[in-house]
Amino acid sequence: MRPPPVVDSARDASPTEPAVFDARTRLVAAKIEHAWGSSVGEKSYGAPDEVAERLYDALYFPDRVRAGIGERLPEGAPVPVLRETTQAALEAPLDMGPAPDRDRFVRTVSDTIVRGVPVAQALLPHAREQLAELIRRGVEVLAWSAGEPKHQHHKLGDIGMVDPRIAPTVVPPVEVSRDFGEPLYVGTAIAPDKTVPENMQKVEDAAGNRHMVVVDDRTRNLIAFQRRFPNATALWVQYGAHAQKSVAKLERGEEPELARAIEQGTIVVVAEIGDLVPTIERLQREGRLPGDKDLLLATDVDDTLLDNDLRRDLQHVATRKALESRGWVAAPSHDGPRSEPTTVVRPTRNPWLGLNAPSPAPSAEEHRSAEEHRSAEAPKAAEVPKAPEAPKAPEAAKATDARPMGGEEVIAAPVRNRLTALDAESAGTSAQAPAALAATAFLPLSSLAGPGQGSAREVNVGIPRQMTAIRHVAAHQDKGIDLKAQRSL
Repeated sequence: MRPPPVVDSARDASPTEPAVFDARTRLVAAKIEHAWGSSVGEKSYGAPDEVAERLYDALYFPDRVRAGIGERLPEGAPVPVLRETTQAALEAPLDMGPAPDRDRFVRTVSDTIVRGVPVAQALLPHAREQLAELIRRGVEVLAWSAGEPKHQHHKLGDIGMVDPRIAPTVVPPVEVSRDFGEPLYVGTAIAPDKTVPENMQKVEDAAGNRHMVVVDDRTRNLIAFQRRFPNATALWVQYGAHAQKSVAKLERGEEPELARAIEQGTIVVVAEIGDLVPTIERLQREGRLPGDKDLLLATDVDDTLLDNDLRRDLQHVATRKALESRGWVAAPSHDGPRSEPTTVVRPTRNPWLGLNAPSPAPSAEEHRSAEEHRSAEAPKAAEVPKAPEAPKAPEAAKATDARPMGGEEVIAAPVRNRLTALDAESAGTSAQAPAALAATAFLPLSSLAGPGQGSAREVNVGIPRQMTAIRHVAAHQDKGIDLKAQRSL
């Protein structure tokens, strides 16, 4: 039998969202959230392949979540301890029926995370215009970013930025968006930990004799950068959860090194990324920075150019839809006889379900029939719709004389918010939910994020909300991944 294609990613096969989500959907969403969040907590970034592996176990073999994490670690590495809320979500039993092929599932989820998310919807206002203007003036711009390199390069490609030396080597291939006009050609210094000596050497090599300016939302990265390059100028963009934590610590007097750096002017506060060019102009007028052609700007990506919380929400919705469109999270049919389970999940009181009943694992026979079952029952992928014409938005006032972006269309992006008031909304759906899930006793929403994850982080199930129109076009409503896959195979 011919193996499935290596690239098997998601696109939105269902243009509408239900107004209310039942307990089953909420639990699937929680598993998606915590599979990603636990990887971030351990590595400081989300590793798409590992996230997909964790999600597979969490959905189909929840009693093996921790064992699976340990098996994929390098020999001798300690198995990380999961937070209580994370463990509860990932290990919550859920009757999923036959499990899909593991390799195909992992490829699909990982590829959806890497290039199946409309990242441009999370671009912060004026972020790209600021970089475009600096490049026009002769500043060398470099993306200095932490994360899995292929993931970060695809994020950059989706907002029309590319490193022409590195992008051709990335797998899966990077497609650079032209929704914003011509691409911005930048250098990159990307690594799981961007402050390691090898990655900092890339910054130094790119700078040559230029004066370095580093832009980041995380003060610890700015301080680490200046320890390596003491003469560098640091610009602190006060956006996102990490920046707000540092602001709160400053107010409590808990960041003396940061307070001294701000007072001495070695770290300069930038209220938002739209103030980047005016801040550099002011520092040049004050004689603290050289001319544009003598500058290298090393900029962070997440929560500096992108709203990382929003991007993460969009990613989780795309992941859920990828699973739903393939029938991989559908409730099993109990009309016919079921085979006896070959493995039994240990009974446990789980706060996500409030149940003591074990969840049966699929038998070998069910595994063999999984693909035929999905072929007959799973919803078929819809044709990629043509992007609707979007209304022209009034020209926004620019912070600089940056070039206009080709008069692109601007539409209000339908984005996904985190869970809000869902308990009240879903109260009327329990009659339709399976009996076991109707009695769900979920943890309080405020407890979903443990220390270091941010108290505002809640489980995203795909509730639409409206936001101010941002600069992107309708192509971002459907990533068209299946078409990309056909071209790249």
